[in-house]
Amino acid sequence: MKELMTAVSEWLNQGENVVLATIIASTGSTPRGTGARMAMISDGSFVGTIGGGAVEYKVQEMAAEAFKDKISQIKSFNLSNGEKEDLGMVCGGSVTVYLQYIQANEGNARDLFSFGSGLFSQNVDSWLVTDITDETDCHMYIHVLGSNNVDLPDYSQELFANRAAQVEISGKTYYSEPLTRAGRVYVFGGGHVSRELIPLLSHLGFSCFVFDCLPEFADKKLFPAADGVILGGFNNISAYVDITEKDYVVIMTRGHSSDYTVQAQALRLKPYYIGVIGSRAKIDAVSKKLREQGFSREEIDSVHTPIGIDIKADTPAEVAVSIAAELIMARAEAVNLILKKVDNKLKNSTISIEEAVGLPLSHDLTIIDPERNYKGAKYKRGYILHKDDLPVLRRMGRLHLSVLELEPEEIHEDFAAMRLAKRFKSSSFLITLPSEGRCNLKAEKDGLFILDEHMVNRINSDNDWVLSTIANYSTVKKGETVAAWRIGPLAMNESRVAMAEKAIEESMVKFKIAEFKPLKTAHITIGSEILSGEIRDAFHSKLLHKLEKYGAPIIFRTTVTDDKNDIIEAIKKGCERGAEAIFCTGGMSIDADDMTPGAIYEVSDEVLFRGVPVLPGSNLMLGRKKWSANSGEVYIFGVPACAVHSDTTSLDTVMSRVYAGVPPTEKDTRTWGVGGLCRMCEKCAFPICSYGSR
Repeated sequence: MKELMTAVSEWLNQGENVVLATIIASTGSTPRGTGARMAMISDGSFVGTIGGGAVEYKVQEMAAEAFKDKISQIKSFNLSNGEKEDLGMVCGGSVTVYLQYIQANEGNARDLFSFGSGLFSQNVDSWLVTDITDETDCHMYIHVLGSNNVDLPDYSQELFANRAAQVEISGKTYYSEPLTRAGRVYVFGGGHVSRELIPLLSHLGFSCFVFDCLPEFADKKLFPAADGVILGGFNNISAYVDITEKDYVVIMTRGHSSDYTVQAQALRLKPYYIGVIGSRAKIDAVSKKLREQGFSREEIDSVHTPIGIDIKADTPAEVAVSIAAELIMARAEAVNLILKKVDNKLKNSTISIEEAVGLPLSHDLTIIDPERNYKGAKYKRGYILHKDDLPVLRRMGRLHLSVLELEPEEIHEDFAAMRLAKRFKSSSFLITLPSEGRCNLKAEKDGLFILDEHMVNRINSDNDWVLSTIANYSTVKKGETVAAWRIGPLAMNESRVAMAEKAIEESMVKFKIAEFKPLKTAHITIGSEILSGEIRDAFHSKLLHKLEKYGAPIIFRTTVTDDKNDIIEAIKKGCERGAEAIFCTGGMSIDADDMTPGAIYEVSDEVLFRGVPVLPGSNLMLGRKKWSANSGEVYIFGVPACAVHSDTTSLDTVMSRVYAGVPPTEKDTRTWGVGGLCRMCEKCAFPICSYGSR
C-alpha cells in the first residue's frame, strides 16, 4: 500500500491522471481478495495488482476507456468456467472492482494521497475510506484513529475494522480498508532469523527496526527492508530507541545474558508486545532471574515465549513465518481492543484519571519542566494511559481528563491545523501530522525557500493562529522544517477556518521551494600575474566547493590578462561553449588597472546590479546576456577579491538566487543592508543566519 500511495501522489503532482482499481468485494476462490489495489496512468504504467490474469487484463482495458471518458465505474466479474458472461477462469468465485478516475488537477485528491503517503512514516492507525454510493462521483477520506475527522461525513466505528469491507451507513455505501498500523517492531539481534523476519514483516506492513551491539550485525546492507538499523549497547536501549505502548519488541540476541538485559528493560517500558526466542531451559533461566529482580509473575507471563505460533518450525525462514503470524494476530487484537474502548467509554465529557486508564487520550497533555528547560507533549493524543502514569499526571496537576465534545460547527485544534496546513501543500512541502494544534511544513526537496512576506504578516494579524517560517530566500535541504502552523484555541468555528483557508489560497503563488538548477558554469581567472605563474589562483577550489550543492559542472576554465578585450573574448568563449553562469575573478576594484567591471558592462545585455550593501562582498556585480548557443540567458558574475580569502560573502547569497532561477534585481539588493553585515563568527553557521537570507 505504501508503494501505491506514494506512486499515485507522485503521478498526481506530475500532472498525470490516475485510474485506481480496487477489489471492493469477493466471493469464493479468487486470485486476490477484497482490498487488492492497482493504480494506472494513461501510458500503461501501473503499480500494485488485483490478481493478474484475465481480470487484471480486462480492468486495464477498462482503465484505458476511463481515461478517455473521465468517469469512474463499478464492475463485477464472474471467475467460474462455463457461465455466459464469465472470463473463462476456473477459480469459481467472483470479484467486484471499483475503477476510480482521479484527475491530477483535483487539489483534494493530491492532498489526500500526499497525506496518506506521509502516514507511513508516522506511528498511527489509519483507514482509507471511499464513498462508493455513486460510482460516477467518488469521494475519498483518510481517518486517523483517535481523531474527530471533520472531513468524514458519517463517522461510525463500523468503518474501522481490521480488514477491508463495505459498510452501509445512513443510506450510503462506503468501502473502508486499513491504511497504516501503529506500532513499530524493534528486533533485538541481527542474526539469521532476523534476516528472514524483517523482509517478511515489511511486506506485511510493519515498520521494522533492527538493533544490535556489533557492527557486523547492525549493517543496513543485511536489512535493506528495515526502516532503521541501530548500533548500540543492549544495556541501555532507551538511549537509542523510544519504545512506546504501541510497539512490538522481538528479542533474539546471541546469549542468555543479553536476552535478559533487553527483556528487563522492555518490561519496564511496557510495549504492547514482547516476544523472546529460545529453548524452554533458557526461558526458565531468564524468568527466574526476572523474578529475583522484582518482576511479578503477571508481567513475566505477558511475554510471548517461546515466540511465534507453533507450526513445527525448524529453519530460520520457518521460525520467521511463525513469528510473523503471531505479530499479525497481535496487531489485529490491538486495534480491536482500542476501537472497543473508544466506542464504549469515550462518551463522558469529563472523567477521572483513574477511569481513563486503558483509554486513548483525546488531545495532547503538555508538561513544563523548568529544570530541564523543556516544554512539550508528555502524552500524545491517542496515547493509552497506564496505571504507572497516574503519579505523573498528579504531579502535572491533572486529576481529571476532558473528552472534548465539539459542537456541530466546531473543529478540534489538530484538525483545524491540518486543514489550514493543507492549503500550503504543493510539490514543495510535506505536512506532518498535527500535535498540540501544530503542523510542520517540511521541504520535499533541496532548494531555495521563497515566500510572500506580506502574506505571512497578513495571516498573523489574527491572534487565533500563527504561521512561523524560516527567513525568506533561505537555502534548505530535503526534510528540513521550513514553516509551522499553530492554532491557538482548543476548538475553532468552521467559518473561521474557512476564512483562513481562503486567505492562504489567495497568497500561495509565492510560497514554494525553487529547486536548484545545475547550470553549466565557466570560470575566468583575470590577472597577468596569475597567467605568468607568479601567483596561484586561490579561488577555483572554493568555487568548485560552492557548486557542489547545485550539482553544477565546470565546462570551461581559462586565465587571461587584465586587458579588457581579453576578458571580453574569454566571456564570449564561455558563452560559445554553452555556459549558463560565468564567474570572473580578479580586477574588480576601482584601481586603474582593473578592467573586469568595464568588460562585463560591455558584453552584457543588462547589468542587474553593481555593488551590494553587504560586507564582505560589497563589490559584487551581476550581468545578464542572451546567447543562442545555450538557448537562454547567461549570468556573468564579477567576483570581488574578498571571495578569495573569506569563505562566506555576498557571492553565496546571489549564487543561491541565480541557481534557483530567481536572480535578484537592483531594487532587491538595495534592501540587503539590514542583516548584510557578517558577524565573522568563530564557527560559521551560514546559511543558517541572518546573513544567509535575502
